[in-house]
Amino acid sequence: MPKQIRAIAFNYFADKLFPLFSKGNVYMISSGKVVLSNKMYSQIKNDYMIIMNEKTEVELCKDDDENKSNDNTDIAKQIFVFVPIESIMQSRIWTYVDVIGYVECVQPLQVANSCQRKLKKRPIILVDPSGKIEVTLWEGDAENSMKTIEMLSHCRIQRMFGL
Repeated sequence: MPKQIRAIAFNYFADKLFPLFSKGNVYMISSGKVVLSNKMYSQIKNDYMIIMNEKTEVELCKDDDENKSNDNTDIAKQIFVFVPIESIMQSRIWTYVDVIGYVECVQPLQVANSCQRKLKKRPIILVDPSGKIEVTLWEGDAENSMKTIEMLSHCRIQRMFGL
């Protein structure tokens, strides 16, 4: 059974709800519309997604260590399914992969224009025993300091067989 669900909002509602979320937290979302998920646009393995609107309420779920049990009712940790870089080269465009590798080269931080916004990006070269690939990191990931080994989750394969 899936442990994650995609929740999206558009336009004004996206601007209103975005500040309520932060990476690594769990939220209770109420009064959204549940619809079938379009697998082409989501790396989340769930048949459904939530569309948030003006009635949507978002509440941060607190981590309660005292009440945690050891059964399967706790929220699952993220599970990675790393693929060799060599297999990425044969993967279909618009699929998602988890990849781990040695950082061979880090390019300077760049700025790209997209939909009247300036986005920060940083290309890196990632290497594993099967090969090497250029990966573009965006926004916060691009600004963070690079480690010798990078573990990247839910990377979307795009043109030129890059991530």
